[in-house]
Amino acid sequence: MKEKNSARFFRALQDAPWYGDFLAPVTEELLQLPEEARILDVGCGPGKLMEEVLKGGMYRFTGADINREMLQEARSRPRLRDVALVPLEKGAPLPFREGEFDAVVFCSLLFLLEEPLFLLGEALRLLPSGGKIFILTPSGKRSPLLPGAALLRPVNAGFWLWRKATRGRGAKWLGNSPPEKWAAANGLKYSRRLVFKELAVLEILEK
Repeated sequence: MKEKNSARFFRALQDAPWYGDFLAPVTEELLQLPEEARILDVGCGPGKLMEEVLKGGMYRFTGADINREMLQEARSRPRLRDVALVPLEKGAPLPFREGEFDAVVFCSLLFLLEEPLFLLGEALRLLPSGGKIFILTPSGKRSPLLPGAALLRPVNAGFWLWRKATRGRGAKWLGNSPPEKWAAANGLKYSRRLVFKELAVLEILEK
């Protein structure tokens, strides 16, 4: 019951207008990939990112999460009816073949993990030459662009809870930049930029 309530809470959080603004930078990047690109969303949760991208193109998505209740919430989205949704085991290798995907996405996931580089290594294994990893993470910053509640499209209590819950870890992630160092060590192209009124950071790694 606890997992089911948590999945419903995150479904409601993701369906708020401001969360679409948070996802927009990575959504726009994915929509620049060729039609029929194979995309893996690791930690897909209730599936909002996949739903948003599939509004704009015929991409071949796979969603994966350790929480089966989250996957059930994702399955209830009409656009995800035919999307492969794969349960994961905590700490285990991702159950996919080498070179199986053209892009791997991590939204609000790696900064929460004690060993994020393990999943980055798994993502790299799944990509062909030219494949990309997209990482969207709360930055922990305060936006200098707009004051107070005028930051975004209509916000709700979920936005302020998200800010409070992610600020510390997000700031640590931004300051330490683990993917940047890892990309350099593995000979990958790396770029990053602040997005979502500087409340998030989008990092892109290319094999």
